[in-house]
Amino acid sequence: PLPLAKLAAVLVKQIAKPASGVLVRYAKDHPTAKAMTVSFGQWLHWAPEAMLLRSEGRGAECTVLHMTQVYSDLAPDCDEKGYAGPSERTDQSIRRGQTVNVLRETTQPVHGAAVPPSAGEEAEDVAAAQPAAAQPAATGSTGSALSWRLVEWRHQGQLHRGWIPSSTADGRPNLRPIVIQPLSEEAALDKGATFLGEAFIFSVAGGIVLLEYSRGASRERRNEEEKAEKQALAEREAAARGEAIRSLQRQLQVCSEENRELQQGVSRATSLAAFGALAGTAAAGLLALRLARLGD
Repeated sequence: PLPLAKLAAVLVKQIAKPASGVLVRYAKDHPTAKAMTVSFGQWLHWAPEAMLLRSEGRGAECTVLHMTQVYSDLAPDCDEKGYAGPSERTDQSIRRGQTVNVLRETTQPVHGAAVPPSAGEEAEDVAAAQPAAAQPAATGSTGSALSWRLVEWRHQGQLHRGWIPSSTADGRPNLRPIVIQPLSEEAALDKGATFLGEAFIFSVAGGIVLLEYSRGASRERRNEEEKAEKQALAEREAAARGEAIRSLQRQLQVCSEENRELQQGVSRATSLAAFGALAGTAAAGLLALRLARLGD
């Protein structure tokens, strides 16, 4: 018989390629499908980049927006995880544009000293970067609890760590998370449509493989069932032949016994006949002798 299943699989494979092209064109031309394809393409671009950043330990990277003062994380009252809260101000500061890695966020009150004298824009940045708790007493601040972040950054090849406030005194954020730049609409559309087309072809090929595997498993199961049936039939036939042989052996034993009894009967009859003949001969001889005597 013709392998119709294999011929059908080859036909489906050949049809899958132009069907994939139709799917790609539909995804690019139809407005709703186009919007969904663009979103899917952006996700395909973002997901591997995000996983790569997390694998490299850069999942919480931020950019410093304002020059900010660094506070020590070496306070003696460490928590159960070994992190200390922000204590006193250090001589370090982080300039704007610096990339830092956020390790932890907490809320603790800090009482700092006055802003050190500086000149120009940097002085303004430092003053703005001081949290309300760290401003001089002239500002009217009394050391309220703010949000702090423990950060790490590299400067001149060395790794530094310290606490910085999450926002400035006027409420502006101090840090901006580094985000993955999205693709253009055209690039995202091409990426999403290409993936959909390839996924369609792969799904068709995978379906054919699964179908072939299912057919092979069914064929193997049927072969095993037929083999089991043949083996059971052979065992039944062997048992029947054994029973017939045992029956013939019993019949042969019975016939042997009957033959032996017949032979014994024939032997007795032969012996009796011989004895009868001998007795008749003797009687005839005696009768002849007696008649001879009578004649004399």
